[in-house]
Amino acid sequence: MPLPSPDNDVIIVFTHFLQHFFVGGVGLRQICDWCRLLWTYRDSIDRGLLERRLKEMGIVSEWQAFGAFVVEYCEGGNGELNGELNGELNDSQKATLAFIKKHEGCRAAMIAEEMGIPFSTIDKHIRVLLKTGAIERRGSKKTGGYYAMK
Repeated sequence: MPLPSPDNDVIIVFTHFLQHFFVGGVGLRQICDWCRLLWTYRDSIDRGLLERRLKEMGIVSEWQAFGAFVVEYCEGGNGELNGELNGELNDSQKATLAFIKKHEGCRAAMIAEEMGIPFSTIDKHIRVLLKTGAIERRGSKKTGGYYAMK
């Protein structure tokens, strides 16, 4: 029997997760499993399809609530996906944006070092900020940097 596609698997696991939450509760292990699934499929999930399915099923608020919980208490998780669904930046992304506004032309390594945040986290923030149009990159890969747009 073939495995479900990433788009289907994410919905199946999340609805199963919700069933446990409403009936008997969930533990950190289930939350971590959900986050790991999202991380594994991060490049292959059709985010528009996911958003439509969540809306059709009436579980967008549950998705956002668990996404916010993970971002707040587990430092990351599906923050990027959750942010796309609710149209807002999380506090860490806002802090990165504020740093870029204050230090026009800065590079990711400088942001990570100055803010004391792992480079991989800053890289994720930058991808979200670029995607939302909050920042842009100017210049070459070697000498360029990031600039706030808003």
